[in-house]
Formats: sequence, C-alpha cells, structure tokens
Amino acid sequence: MRNFGILKSIVENHFVNVYKKPEFKTVVKEFKEFMDDNKEVGKVYLNYGSIMKMNNLKEDVAREFLSLSVEDIKNTIKENKKQFQEFDSWVETLNEKVENNYKLLDDLVFAKTSEDFVKLVESKKELHKRLTETKIEEKTITETINIPLENMFGIAADTFAKEFSTLSESELFELRSLLKMSTEELNEGIERLKTEVITKLDSVQPSDEETKTKIKETKERVEKTFVDTISYYKLKKLSEGL
Repeated sequence: MRNFGILKSIVENHFVNVYKKPEFKTVVKEFKEFMDDNKEVGKVYLNYGSIMKMNNLKEDVAREFLSLSVEDIKNTIKENKKQFQEFDSWVETLNEKVENNYKLLDDLVFAKTSEDFVKLVESKKELHKRLTETKIEEKTITETINIPLENMFGIAADTFAKEFSTLSESELFELRSLLKMSTEELNEGIERLKTEVITKLDSVQPSDEETKTKIKETKERVEKTFVDTISYYKLKKLSEGL
C-alpha cells in the first residue's frame, strides 16, 4: 500500500479536476459508498485533514495532539490493512499523478528505517510549528469540496480544531484514554451514546417550530455519527450537556 497521504492527495486533486463536470457526482458517490463500507479508512481520511488544518494550538496541546493522532492512525492502519489496500486500489482507478500534500504526516506515520527517522524528526518539528502558529486559512475550491465530504464522517475538522485548542488537562487525559479504545469498544460506545442522546432529545417538549426543527436536525446528525474517537468524545459531551 502506498502512503496514505499520497492517496488522499490524489483523491482531493481528482475532485478539483472533475468539479462541475458530469463525472463529479459519480466519483463522489463511489467515494462515499467506499467510506460507508470501510469506516476505518474514512476515520484516517478525516484525521489526516484535521491534523494538517489545525493551528493556534498551545505548545503542550500541540505535542499531545500530534503524538496521540499519529499513534491512533498507525494502529488503525495496522489493524485494518485490507481496507486500506482496497482504498489504494480504488484510488489507482482515478489515474492522477500529484504531489503529496501530506508528506510531513506520512513521514511520521510510515517511518521504518534509520534514514526515515531523520525525516521523522524534521517533519515532527515542522508539523509542531504549523500546529502552534497563528494563521488565517485561505478558502479555495478544495475547501468547497472537502468540507461536505468531511461532514459525511462527523464534525468538520476546522470546528474541532477550535475546540481542541481550549481543552483542559483533564479533558486531554480523557481524550488520551479514549484513543486506547478498540474499534469494537468505540462501536458499542457510540451506539449506546446515540440511543442515550436521542432518548434525551425525545423527552424535550419544543415550544416553537424552530426548536422542533433544530431537535430533528440534531437527531439526524446523531444517527449519522461516524465511528471514531473524536465522534465518540463529541457525542459523550453532547449527552452530558443535555
């Protein structure tokens, strides 16, 4: 399997190239169906985007976030090799040759030899710098495409980035423990939380149509919750706040 960053780069470049063309809907449909059937690939696809988009984090939060995220990605790929090999095969059909926009992250995730370790240190420093710097992200056509695609799998990456930057030490500890959960534990936990949240929402008696609509929309989003650590954390917090 090729490094995941190059696969994601190819997909994103292809979406840009076919945007507003007849084949766009077809390839997006294929992509969504693949991710629906291979949720661990979708999880890593979203996490790669989240990491590269984040900024304005505190020094200690940036280090913790990068360490936890890379470890989670490594474990997910290792435990679901078949899904990622199939994704590589699907990406091959797109016939795109592009630059790897996620090389820094690939260096951390796929380092194997002593030569790779040198790149790992350099890439880790560069990624840490990006996570802590203050910047205003430019809006491009890739943003127009990527945001709805990422919403298929849960909370948008930029929204989570803002919230992650304000996590307390206790919340970071909680998130760290969640990342140790197995896929089976996440599945069971999210199903339990979905039932819990929807039950609480059903008990609310809306006083107007606007509130009723918001409750309905929230329930629909909860039903479509993607199975990953971040979604579990968000769903847990939502349940606690109801």
